Amino acid sequence: MAPDQRNSGKADYFQAHSMPRKNPAWLTYDVLIALRDKGVAINPLLPFYDELPEAAQFELSFRDTAAVFERASHLCSDPLFGFHMGQRRDFRSMGLVAYAAQSSETLSAFLHSFTRNMPLYSEAIDIALTQDGRMRWQILEPASLGHHQYLEFLVTLVFKAARNSLDGGGLLLPHSISASFDGQSGEREAFWGVKLSESAPSFVEIEFRKSDLNRPLRSADPYLARLIAEFAAVKHKELIAEATTLPRRVEHLIHRHLTRSDLSQAFIAAELDMSSRTLARELGKNDLRFFEILDEMRCRWARWYLRDSTLELKSIAAALGYASVSSFLDAFKRWTQQTPGAFRQMYLLTDSPD
Repeated sequence: MAPDQRNSGKADYFQAHSMPRKNPAWLTYDVLIALRDKGVAINPLLPFYDELPEAAQFELSFRDTAAVFERASHLCSDPLFGFHMGQRRDFRSMGLVAYAAQSSETLSAFLHSFTRNMPLYSEAIDIALTQDGRMRWQILEPASLGHHQYLEFLVTLVFKAARNSLDGGGLLLPHSISASFDGQSGEREAFWGVKLSESAPSFVEIEFRKSDLNRPLRSADPYLARLIAEFAAVKHKELIAEATTLPRRVEHLIHRHLTRSDLSQAFIAAELDMSSRTLARELGKNDLRFFEILDEMRCRWARWYLRDSTLELKSIAAALGYASVSSFLDAFKRWTQQTPGAFRQMYLLTDSPD
């Protein structure tokens, strides 16, 4: 790690970043379309896209998605943006994860299905369900990255879907809910039906009433549930297999050594116990090139780091493996056709100058 990172006290910030996986983002796409229809300019929400692509090509990592929600809250002047969107959007936009849950026969099966399949939607959210009906959500990313809007959006969305899926028996109300959501509590408590208690950051626990767990769902479809479960099992296996492919291994190694100013194809090839020529040939089979992978990763992380106005350019340059700030400036202009300072002016959550 570069000396200026250690001296600046930012080492933990940079080390905390894990290699993100990008997933289809239909749910976030739906939110963006809703904002656009209301006249909100959505380009400032997507620094990682020049324009909103077609839904089928729209992919985001957890961090990208969380940034969209934080920025949207700022642009809309709505501190409860995630909560409000969670009430208004369609749970089915989560895709397989949602349909698997809604085709379950009981509330308990709904919750178990959602918990089991959540890794197919995002690897950054850990959900656990206890036998006594406690559903615990934990964000595995550093809280400093900002994700409470997105977390509240998902929690609200899933609970609303469970509530609306029940077949009679009265309104679903939790026994208790613990969360670290900021801002007004009255509107939230009207929705949840209980008072919210404080929890640790990035953590939510919903305790369901035991009497509700066996309540039937009107959306239950045992045949569809079985088909989706079989398909989900295949997707789980594919996810595991993907993590061991050569391109994925190269991405992880580049990320691990990203601070090295001498990072090269030869270095990564040696880490993989192969020659540089063999690595180039194997990547070429997937129409990939080492320096394109390195460039894309540096560009993505540069945009992330620049969102934090407390990070100096020399620290960001070192974190990305550049020997000098000028080299980083040249690269950023090549990627984005703008300076890091201009990027911060446009996309930072605060209005602080660079």
